[in-house]
Amino acid sequence: MAVTLIIGARGTGGVVIASDQKIMRGGEASYGKKIFDVGDNALVAFAGLTGIRDDFLLLIKHEVAKVRPKSLYELKIAVEDTVFQLAERYKGRLEPGFENVHALLAGLEGLSSGKANLYQVLGGYGEQVDSICIGHGAEHAVTLFKFLYSPALPVADLALLAAFTIYWVGEDLDTVVGGSPDVFMLSNDARKISKLDSKATNQMKAKAVEMRENLRGSVLDRR
Repeated sequence: MAVTLIIGARGTGGVVIASDQKIMRGGEASYGKKIFDVGDNALVAFAGLTGIRDDFLLLIKHEVAKVRPKSLYELKIAVEDTVFQLAERYKGRLEPGFENVHALLAGLEGLSSGKANLYQVLGGYGEQVDSICIGHGAEHAVTLFKFLYSPALPVADLALLAAFTIYWVGEDLDTVVGGSPDVFMLSNDARKISKLDSKATNQMKAKAVEMRENLRGSVLDRR
């Protein structure tokens, strides 16, 4: 079971990758980052058991140093191989499904330049995606984000929608999703990854709270 919520989306001019910050380790809840650098202008987000995630980060750093990928496609292959290696290692040691590794990879095609792309990697296989929600909270998030999403939106707008969706799902709707979202934007040919600032995420939190409080009354309004 992937105790998290991670959202990836492609828009006009780039891609967005976002996550909540709630982490379960040893039965205790804490908060921390779920999106990590894996080379120049490339990020990976991981849904799965925290211990396997820790293994993944150690292994992928070693693999990247060994392979020295020159493109996002080559980096994707390294992520695929690492995901497969971990799934095979823990198969039979954990309850069925718990060994699964689900990752999102975002970056520029040439790592230092080119179009921004987004891949999901599951079971050692990766494919390009336009919009996706993964993790435990995905079952609550996917319908909302699918309704809000449009590939014609600029990445700045998609970043706001991703933050709003994570706040909408978090805590009350899904207790294993929570914390202030981390939302990153990768624009085509950009040499620097940008992050949605706390003012913007707080605005999305306020909107989510307001809309959830008003929803019941709006539905039952018989005027």
